[in-house]
Amino acid sequence: MKKVTFFLFTAKILHMIHLWQGLQEPDFGVYVKKIFSVVCRGS
Repeated sequence: MKKVTFFLFTAKILHMIHLWQGLQEPDFGVYVKKIFSVVCRGS
């Protein structure tokens, strides 16, 4: 459970950074799925 919380927190931070840089994603959920697929492939 701790890993999931950390994952969501990291995804949220990266999402906010992208918004600040003007790289706007259509939806936060889409962004989470993107990171999740990368994390699943990496581990």
